[in-house]
Amino acid sequence: MRIAIPGSIVSAFAVMLAAGCASSGGTGVPDAPAGNLVLRASGSGSWSIACEATTQKGTAKAKLRGRGSNDYDSMFLKNVIQASCTYEAGDAPFSLSMTEEGLACPFGAFEHELCRTTIPANASGTFEFSPE
Repeated sequence: MRIAIPGSIVSAFAVMLAAGCASSGGTGVPDAPAGNLVLRASGSGSWSIACEATTQKGTAKAKLRGRGSNDYDSMFLKNVIQASCTYEAGDAPFSLSMTEEGLACPFGAFEHELCRTTIPANASGTFEFSPE
C-alpha cells in the first residue's frame, strides 16, 4: 500500500527539523582554537586509555586498548579544543605517540612532528591536550 503525502507537509517537516537542529544546544565552541588529536598506542600485555575531548562540535569520547603481545590501537578526534585522557598499564610498559596537528605535546617536545612517551608497567594516571 502506498500513501501519498502532500509536498507542503514534507516541506513543513523539513523546515521544523532544520530549525530544531539549528537551535539544539551543542556544547562545542566553534571559534575556539583547536587541533586534531591523533594518538597511537602499542605494547605487550594489557593496557587502556580513555579520552574525553571538547571539540568545536561538542563532546567526544574514545578508548584505546591492548590485550596481548604487540597490540596496537589508535584514535583520531577532529577539532579538539581540549582533551583529558586516563591511562592504565598492566604488567608491561606501552608506548604512546602523537602526530603534530595543532595540539601541544603533553609529554615534552615534538621531535620530527612526533610526540612520544613510554608508560611504565603497572602505572596509571592522566594527561591533558590543549591547542599550541
